[in-house]
Amino acid sequence: MAALVAAIDQGTSSSRVLVFDAKGAVVAVSQVELPIRAPQSGWADQDPQQILATVHTCLDDACQQLERKGYSPQQDVKGAPSSMP
Repeated sequence: MAALVAAIDQGTSSSRVLVFDAKGAVVAVSQVELPIRAPQSGWADQDPQQILATVHTCLDDACQQLERKGYSPQQDVKGAPSSMP
């Protein structure tokens, strides 16, 4: 079983999933842009359902990339909780 770690990077303008191997090399990456609505000057508004949908899309794509490389995402990937200061 390979030791892979998946991380979700949720930014203002996109959702991204990266999968790393035990040496820290990126073995899969997927990114989907997010639209930002500006209802008035200085405001930014995003739809939480759309954010969740883009994360799911990134996860699905990263899993497909891993499968093409011979990995089994369900067995080889662990999640990595993180927070930013």
